[in-house]
Amino acid sequence: MCAFIKQQSQDAETHFQAALPEKQPYEGKATQRQKQRIWELGVRDQQLIDGLGKKQASVLIDQLYGFYKNEVRIRSGKRWSMVGVISLITAFISLFVVRNLDALKSSDLFFLIMICSVIFGLFALVKGVIISVVSKISK
Repeated sequence: MCAFIKQQSQDAETHFQAALPEKQPYEGKATQRQKQRIWELGVRDQQLIDGLGKKQASVLIDQLYGFYKNEVRIRSGKRWSMVGVISLITAFISLFVVRNLDALKSSDLFFLIMICSVIFGLFALVKGVIISVVSKISK
């Protein structure tokens, strides 16, 4: 059985397709705690939640956790990429601004900080891209 579920979160509405097992004839209804957990995970279709059996609710909760885990990874990758880009832009802008100041031209400490900033920016950018690509592949 496939269930098409609309989830509402703070950011936007997400559509999620869950493959749920058929409800067995003697399977009990989902517990109140399972229903509450499904609601907390963003499913707002009360009729669907009320009709779930215990095993179906358990499978749905596991699938929702997996979905959110992947979404969090993708957002993390985007954040790392953004940090990397900002760090690189800041490093290069400060390099051009300081280039005109005679006092800092010969400063070894300044160039050490610039090199560290560029290395961190490249690291963050590459890490963000890798996280995003791996997350999208593992969907």
